[in-house]
Amino acid sequence: MVDGFEGEKGVVVAGSRGYFLKGPLVFLEQALIQYALRTLGSRGYIPIYTPFFMRKEVMQEVAQLSQFDEELYKVIGKGSEKSDDNSYDEKYLIATSEQPIAALHRDEWLRPEDLPIKYAGLSTCFRQEVGSHGRDTRGIFRVHQFEKIEQFVYASPHDNKSWEMFEEMISTAEEFYQTCPLIACTD
Repeated sequence: MVDGFEGEKGVVVAGSRGYFLKGPLVFLEQALIQYALRTLGSRGYIPIYTPFFMRKEVMQEVAQLSQFDEELYKVIGKGSEKSDDNSYDEKYLIATSEQPIAALHRDEWLRPEDLPIKYAGLSTCFRQEVGSHGRDTRGIFRVHQFEKIEQFVYASPHDNKSWEMFEEMISTAEEFYQTCPLIACTD
């Protein structure tokens, strides 16, 4: 067993499903992130690091309504940095990099000749995991905070282009798992 997972102490500090990674597991996580970003970069994806939270009105445009109560954490903070402003903003911690990346080009007109736009989203994700009590309670499963790399593509819906991109994304994921030196198959 590799030392580096502190589940019990993580629960004391962060609550249910909290954890610390330390030592070799930090380096392992970072190596996997770098390998994923390099794999995607070699296929024309633009690495992008997303914000941790989104304004409520923007999140409503990209998230399913059921996610608001079951999945997303709400954060309330000052409406602006002005000292005399007493207003408050509702923001939501992201559950996936797809949410801020989907909003990245909102209110823009994307020209067909500029497509596809391919992003390799790197994000810290936050999920409440409501209803998962008692399931997958040991190890790093159904945790409330985790790092994730995702493929996100803006593609034309015409001439089968979006389906072609979908197939390419699946192929890229398969390539990652087949070539990653840190992943071993146990048949």
